[in-house]
Amino acid sequence: MSSSSLPLDGQAAIVTGSSRNVGRAIALALAADGAAIVVNAMNDDEGATAVVAEIEAAGGKAIKHMADVTDEAAVDGLAQAAIDAFGGLQILVNNAAIRRQQSIESMSLADWRAVTAVILDAAFLCA
Repeated sequence: MSSSSLPLDGQAAIVTGSSRNVGRAIALALAADGAAIVVNAMNDDEGATAVVAEIEAAGGKAIKHMADVTDEAAVDGLAQAAIDAFGGLQILVNNAAIRRQQSIESMSLADWRAVTAVILDAAFLCA
């Protein structure tokens, strides 16, 4: 991963919701292409730590930054973490999401708002 001939060498990326599943895979793929990664999760500290360790074990650069991407101040801190650690931010992957195990017809308004806050509001705040 450390070769300067990699396509994303010198670029920093935030991948929201990257402690597991699709976000983890995206973070690992970007790191394999040379990007320095800010691994973000809201609650899964153990998973985020593991992804950072996996990237570093492969020769890449990564930090963990726990943040709720529906909180504007937390998002500002997330961006600042990338700038402080890697000197800038060139790539953003809005991957964070939550889901409720129910049909939309049976979903409460509070659940709907929670889902859309993480998927839509967070993308707006991170932009």
